[in-house]
Amino acid sequence: GPSETCSWIEIKVVYDCCAYLVSWFIEDMPGNEVAYRSVDNFDAKTDRHAVCLPRGSYRFRMNGSSFVRRYRVSSGGMLIEKNQEDVIFFGLPYSQAPSEQPTSSSVPSITLRPTARPTVSHLPTKSSEPTKSPLDSTPFPTFPT
Repeated sequence: GPSETCSWIEIKVVYDCCAYLVSWFIEDMPGNEVAYRSVDNFDAKTDRHAVCLPRGSYRFRMNGSSFVRRYRVSSGGMLIEKNQEDVIFFGLPYSQAPSEQPTSSSVPSITLRPTARPTVSHLPTKSSEPTKSPLDSTPFPTFPT
């Protein structure tokens, strides 16, 4: 289906006023405009628009952001950006960065990936793990006489 050839991007804008002075567009990285949106209605309060874009890198630009109360750019229910920058960069298909929340399955992977980012420091220390050390599950070592 079409979902395989492109990824949906949804842009929702809430206007403070003067919606007709606000526009946004998306360019691919060579600089070609691939999507554009402006609203003719002077009194518009909100606008929601979705475009489907092929795999690649893109730049989103908001014009007239001083008339915008808030906006959000999302893909597949995942937030890409909200209210922060007039220009944002994103890649498609979009995937969020791995959660900072350590899971039990991610704990062993640290030893496998020495190049892991410094986020490993957020993992629980051994003292807070349910199994404190391998010694707990093995019989007490006996020393040779």
